[in-house]
Amino acid sequence: MMMRNIILLPLFCLAATCLAQGDSVVHTHDTTKGEVVVITASRHVTAVQDVPISISVVAAREILDRSPQAIDQALRAIPGVSVTEDQVSIRGSSGYARSVGSRVLFLLDGMAILSADNGDMKFDAIPLINIDRVEVVKGAGSALYGSNALGGIINIITRTPTEETHGSITVTGGEYHKPKYESWRMPSITGRYLNSEAGISTTIGETGILGSIAFRRNEGYRFGDDSYKYSGFVKMTNRLGDYNNLTLSLFGANDNHGGWLYWRSLSQPLMASDSVSALNE
Repeated sequence: MMMRNIILLPLFCLAATCLAQGDSVVHTHDTTKGEVVVITASRHVTAVQDVPISISVVAAREILDRSPQAIDQALRAIPGVSVTEDQVSIRGSSGYARSVGSRVLFLLDGMAILSADNGDMKFDAIPLINIDRVEVVKGAGSALYGSNALGGIINIITRTPTEETHGSITVTGGEYHKPKYESWRMPSITGRYLNSEAGISTTIGETGILGSIAFRRNEGYRFGDDSYKYSGFVKMTNRLGDYNNLTLSLFGANDNHGGWLYWRSLSQPLMASDSVSALNE
């Protein structure tokens, strides 16, 4: 069976951020007051209890404890958020509609990363190991972010590079349960999956560097539904003054997977239909 390739071209982003006195670009907990601060709802640092709109904040530990293969699996656990393939709906604000864009804005460190072709979200390109938190605004944000934020906003905020060099690696694996009926089982499919990701954080001179690479292999539990996924992420930050930061982000992903669409028959539910098989040959 022919494998279809989906390649995300690396995104080159250069941003200079000018901050008013007293503001901060560090998205973290306020250690002096024990408060959680957010930036997505008003585009400046605000205590979460002072935000006049419903917002959920998911910390990195909560995400990693679930061992997700991609960030969308963590988003499914947030109340009011539903995910269908690469489309997200917050509180029923939008349904599923392929290739017509999204009413939920997807941000990485405040920069929109919806794909240019389908207007959908490429979850595989998000570096799980370098996430600091996820902020989800459950309401219209068009006044601040434009029409794409009509249904809400998801902002993935990555960590701030550390002064000293730190590295980390995560590896998870498993195997799908065997089908209940013997006639459904296929010896050629073992149903194993493996997720691995490595990251590094350091500072060289005045430049902070945050990076990661990931490899994911999933054999699936259906014939022709396996996948190979690769991704990489690099963020460099340089403080130009007391209130100015220069940030450069570069990331990309490659997704090579099968073309499963629907089952063949009741007696062969884990085999692709003959018409789908013909298209992939």
